[in-house]
Amino acid sequence: DERPVLRADDEETWKKIVEKSETHLVVIDCFQEWCGTCEAVQPLLQRCFYEYMDSDDRLQLASANITKIGSFIQTLLPSDSHTNIEKNGSAPLFLVIRSGSCIAVVH
Repeated sequence: DERPVLRADDEETWKKIVEKSETHLVVIDCFQEWCGTCEAVQPLLQRCFYEYMDSDDRLQLASANITKIGSFIQTLLPSDSHTNIEKNGSAPLFLVIRSGSCIAVVH
């Protein structure tokens, strides 16, 4: 049973993801198009997230293309995170958002 991962490649989808955080805890996998490791992580994350009962009522998994919407991702980051999207390279980067705000950054 695979539930959809919201994939942000443009501003419109990014806004939908942020809006979804008003009702769900959203975990965003920020990825580079050229990163094979990033692609490999996605199915594992889906399985971990969605094996919990009623997770779709509480959780939403999303992915965001750093190459295409990095500036939107950067503006959501807390000012004290010291994370620079452009210099992240292929390092794993996950954002946890709730109520339109980034509440955690995981490297």
